Amino acid sequence: GFLGLYRGIFISAVEITPYLAISLGGYNYLKRRVPTENNTPYTKVVLAWAAGLIGSLTCFPIDTLKRRIMLDGSPGFESTKAVAAASNGSA
Repeated sequence: GFLGLYRGIFISAVEITPYLAISLGGYNYLKRRVPTENNTPYTKVVLAWAAGLIGSLTCFPIDTLKRRIMLDGSPGFESTKAVAAASNGSA
């Protein structure tokens, strides 16, 4: 039903917050470390890619858990104890 649309909204917020902090903060950090004479559009793209990659690799386990929580109870999906514990808020 309608509430099914919001299944996993909390874990989505928990997952996206550190990803944004790592990728945006990482980009600003890396940008400050590059000398201004090397600050070309190509350099900015590489720095943004590196910061996004680090953020994605760091937050991937949380993203996997989020997807499992969102699928829990769906036809063809078998729940596990880890998913049940995470969706109930206990670890």
